[in-house]
Amino acid sequence: MNSLDLLRQAAFAAGMFTASVALVALLRPLFRRYFGAIRAWQLWALPVLALLGAAFRPLGLHVPVAQAPWFVAATTAIDIPSLSGTEGSEHDYALLACLLWLAGAALFVVASVMLQRRYRRGMREATPHAHDGPWPVMLAARGDIGPAVVGAFRPTIVLPADFHQRYSPREQELVLAHEETHAVRRDGLWLLLAHAAVAVMWFNPVAWWALGAFRRDQELACDAMVLAHRRQDARVYAGILVRSHRLSALRLPVGNAWGSYHPLTERIAMLKTQQTRPLGRISGQILLAATAMIVTSAAFTTTAPAPASTTDSLYQMSLAITLHDKVVATPKICLHAGEPGAISGGETDANGHPLWTLAITTTPVAGDTIKVNLRGNIRNAKGKYDTVFPSVQTQLGSQGSWNFSELDGRPQVSITTIAGCPAADEARKG
Repeated sequence: MNSLDLLRQAAFAAGMFTASVALVALLRPLFRRYFGAIRAWQLWALPVLALLGAAFRPLGLHVPVAQAPWFVAATTAIDIPSLSGTEGSEHDYALLACLLWLAGAALFVVASVMLQRRYRRGMREATPHAHDGPWPVMLAARGDIGPAVVGAFRPTIVLPADFHQRYSPREQELVLAHEETHAVRRDGLWLLLAHAAVAVMWFNPVAWWALGAFRRDQELACDAMVLAHRRQDARVYAGILVRSHRLSALRLPVGNAWGSYHPLTERIAMLKTQQTRPLGRISGQILLAATAMIVTSAAFTTTAPAPASTTDSLYQMSLAITLHDKVVATPKICLHAGEPGAISGGETDANGHPLWTLAITTTPVAGDTIKVNLRGNIRNAKGKYDTVFPSVQTQLGSQGSWNFSELDGRPQVSITTIAGCPAADEARKG
């Protein structure tokens, strides 16, 4: 897969991710109301499944867009527009775009690591806190650190320095239950995966919104689990939320910390709702599983069809292949638009490989403009094969050419494309 193909694949993945996030945004209030906050949070598996399905799309069984779900149809027509008609320019721009994406992803990862380290620096003087639970608990030396669960693989519960003064014994029990629930649910690990998805989709504003919404739904789900068997403590729990809302302004990428960026209004409103019945939870689980299967299969199996107006176009390409300043072959090949074709020739080597091999595809752009993609292997003077994959746009009847000056012997391929297949007609007459 070259850089241009990679960019097309990324565009499709971005479209699928955006469509799946839009679907989650549409469903999450309904799921929260009818099936509970936990099922609403689990909806965030859909964008990840869509990304995985889109990433492995070349391995799938492709189906026409007309048979795809409505939320996918718009994303399958994504293509990278032609940026220039000059030699190799599309691949140059595609490579530049890939490098910019890599730089942005690296910057996001570095920023997240720095924020994580800054929070951990505030825990340096923390001391172990006696607790009967299975998770280690630390008492910070500062009042603006904690309550929090820090880490993805080895979660640690961190409490503020004034934990015992700020909260009553009953409130302390609820705070610890909240943090232990985060640890049991492995919410730090899920946040790590969410940040990985944003690192891949950093250029998409929808990804940044999704990360914040994911955090909010995660807190609501945790609250729901804590109060599932403690409905009598809802009023006390609401008081804890209000007093802890502005405890810390420090961001914790991989972990769950109380802070001003939590959805205070939503969390308190959720405490007033009725507990979801078992039948509702099961129904939500079934509906969630069905939605996940639809999104994943759609991303995995859907591909954009060739334009309907050009699938029957037939073109003849007349090539002239020059090696070592000598024309070695003048083959002709006829192909339908989008149809792959291959030709080879020249003296074979000891392994039976020909001197040159070319794979060709054509795509009508607009009017008489044709885009021709080549991919081939050409044996150089040292007996080794150089792989080339140029792309150029030409007018019907005009000659386009590629000069591979970086290859030994300065090979050149020139091509003239015309409509129809006169060579086949001449062969039939002969």
